[in-house]
Amino acid sequence: MHRRRVVVIASLVVFGVAMGALQFAIERETVRAVEVANPDGGAGHALVLYHPGLSDLQEALSDAFVAGLVERDWRVTRTTTSASAPSDVGAYDLLALGVHTYWWAPDGPTRRYLARIGDLGGTPVAVLLSALGAAGRAEERSVDWVTRHGGRVVEVRPFFVMRPNDETDPRPNRAVALERAGELAAAVDTALR
Repeated sequence: MHRRRVVVIASLVVFGVAMGALQFAIERETVRAVEVANPDGGAGHALVLYHPGLSDLQEALSDAFVAGLVERDWRVTRTTTSASAPSDVGAYDLLALGVHTYWWAPDGPTRRYLARIGDLGGTPVAVLLSALGAAGRAEERSVDWVTRHGGRVVEVRPFFVMRPNDETDPRPNRAVALERAGELAAAVDTALR
């Protein structure tokens, strides 16, 4: 009986440490260099921020979104959602947030960034929301966070890892997601013109 209790307690400790390490990894801010694409773009100036998270999906989605904006002659500044990210969002015509969903909510670095900024001053915001397969609550919370901080939500689009992004498209799910991120850029450009 004593041995069994020790095994159960040890298992719970290992599980707790693993969950703590996972929580630390997903909530950690990652600082990357600020990149500027199409510096002479004349259609508008976008700030694209993303949280790398545990996979490269948000980075790839933001690449596709940036490419879609550049195709439409936007100047795009891109970096990660961190304390080092630009904070003068009023200098941009669009703020795009690449947000991971963890525990059915937007990631911590994005929430902390919006809290640091405080008032978005009516800046148009697009949210690229990645999730395993359910994003409803995270979509609602993203809209709430953006509007509560004075942003104007232009579009919130979920991109799924485990659930098909398009049930009728036979291509790999990631390819569909990346194509849809580029299409989102076109939709946002049209909405803001």
